[in-house]
Amino acid sequence: MTCVDSVFDELVPGEGHLKCERAQFTRYGNEHKLAGFSATLQAIISFVEDGGDRIHLIRAGKHKVAFLVKGPIYLVCISCTEEPYESLRSQLELLYGQMVLILTESVSRYFEKNPKFDMTPLLGGTDVVFSSLFHSFRNPASFLHAYTYLPLPCATRQAVAAILQDVSDSGVIYSMLMSKYKVVSLVGAQKAQLHPDDMLLLANFVMASESFRQSFSPICLPRHNAMPFLHAYVHYFDDDTYLVLLTSNSDAFFHLKDCRYVGKAYEAVQECEELKKKCLYL
Repeated sequence: MTCVDSVFDELVPGEGHLKCERAQFTRYGNEHKLAGFSATLQAIISFVEDGGDRIHLIRAGKHKVAFLVKGPIYLVCISCTEEPYESLRSQLELLYGQMVLILTESVSRYFEKNPKFDMTPLLGGTDVVFSSLFHSFRNPASFLHAYTYLPLPCATRQAVAAILQDVSDSGVIYSMLMSKYKVVSLVGAQKAQLHPDDMLLLANFVMASESFRQSFSPICLPRHNAMPFLHAYVHYFDDDTYLVLLTSNSDAFFHLKDCRYVGKAYEAVQECEELKKKCLYL
């Protein structure tokens, strides 16, 4: 297909490329210039679905074209690396999860009501979040579906966990102390478990968003529940270390901002400071 050749001229060789239906986002190139190619991909997907099947992968020479269809949302990854299909699909799943974290899965309802719905305004300013997610794929934790703990003595981590447990007892669903993308401690109310993919996507969203210094923002955890919003209170202690408190109460900002909680977490950070300086991973 000649249109494929013209598109690949704009793409950086050896890297993965992900696109959504209606060219909502592309890692490389220009969304508008790729409109024709996006329409071709959409036609291929529709042709296969009309035959009662679902498309997963196309091999075109040295390139692999991986597809992920989520209702009206189409995600496509074009790669000339030697990554297996399972790895490419995992990246597409995480990309879709990042979108759900921002919008919730209920965005599909808008497409059901209006097939020409443009969700670009809803994703305004989030390009940096998706770009940051791409860079995180170099971290083995992303394809292992695991999160990385900051190396700490057991006693120190237990002390931090005890403080976060006090916070969780106040109605917080999840409370976590983070150092960049590494977990210092994570506590869930009533032993609730936070899926590693949700942790990865949440940390990426917080770290990539400049506005998250001290804020209260609606977010969705795709693996926890892809439909409703939770509310995240984020408080940075320094450039690397931050506290995240997740609640279902949209009016809890001032309650979570209570200096007792932030102060207790900060005490834990101070205890870890010398250990952080010695850590080669930071």
